[in-house]
Formats: sequence, C-alpha cells, structure tokens
Amino acid sequence: MHDNEIEFSRLFPVDKLRSHEMDERIEANEEELEALAKRMGLVALKSLEARLRLQRIHSGEMVEVKGHFEANVVQDCVVTLEPFEALVEEEFTAYFARPDTIPKEEEMAIDDDNSPEPISANGDIDLGELTAQHLALAIDPHPRKPGATFEVPKNAKVEAGGKPMNPFAVLAEFRSKKNDKKDK
Repeated sequence: MHDNEIEFSRLFPVDKLRSHEMDERIEANEEELEALAKRMGLVALKSLEARLRLQRIHSGEMVEVKGHFEANVVQDCVVTLEPFEALVEEEFTAYFARPDTIPKEEEMAIDDDNSPEPISANGDIDLGELTAQHLALAIDPHPRKPGATFEVPKNAKVEAGGKPMNPFAVLAEFRSKKNDKKDK
C-alpha cells in the first residue's frame, strides 16, 4: 500500500441510487484494520463494521448518508500506559453532491455542518473512507483504562487544600527560590 492510498475504500456508485433508500453494510478486513490502526495511532484495530443508509434528497441533487459504526480498538491507557480494548460506536450523517452544485466557500454559512462533500469525478462516494474519518473523530484522544486512577506521587508538592500543585505553580516556586538564592 502506497502512502497516498486509502486504507479502507468502499466505493458506492451514486447512479445506483434511484428514488428509494438503499442500505449498505461494510466491514474492514485484517489488512485494512492494520493499516487504519497505524494511521490512527492505535495499538490495534480489531474490528470495524458500518451500516449505512443512502438516499437522494433535495430533488435528487444531494445524497444523504446516515451511518452507524462499531469498532473494537486497542489503545494505551494515559494513566497506566497499559494497552486496553474499548468499543467505539457512533452514528453520523454526511451529505454529498456533484462538485458543480456545491456552493463556493464564501457563499456558505461559516458553521454549516450540512454542507455537502463533493461526489468523486467517477460518480462515487467512498463509504469506507467516510466511516474511517468518523472513527478517527470518535476515538478518545486521552484513553483511560476502566478503573485506572492517577495516584499523586508521594514526593509531589501539595497545595493547602490537599490538591497536587499545578506543574506551572511548581515551576514558579522553583524560579522564585532560584531568584532568592541569587539575591543573597
């Protein structure tokens, strides 16, 4: 696989979509799971499966994709640094249109979440990449293993209320002591 290839590609030809809704189910194979895990900085990605419903909207000018995915991910805990498994599950909605029908950026509202993505020049929507992008957004950036708690080191400085001192407060105290020694 080259660097510019998509790890999990499932092309759906938009012409296949007529006036009724269509359901698609996609699942990543072992090679795709391994490549996606590498891309997303995971210890492993054990499974990724999505169910998608596609339909034409706005007089057929736009395609709405409603999806639900489940992924079994393995991440390192930020507290214990031990790998642990977690289920990531999410629903999403995305819109697609022919590039010539999408309003220019300056014509769109700044916070418009419903602005469509372009349908490829070949007339396809990549349902695999769409799912992978939503998975990347749903993964916990600070994963904590269930039951993992952070213990304050015994030699840590503590504020009057019993809370550990903010690292910047510790640095400020250190600088203050260093400046006091210079003044003497």
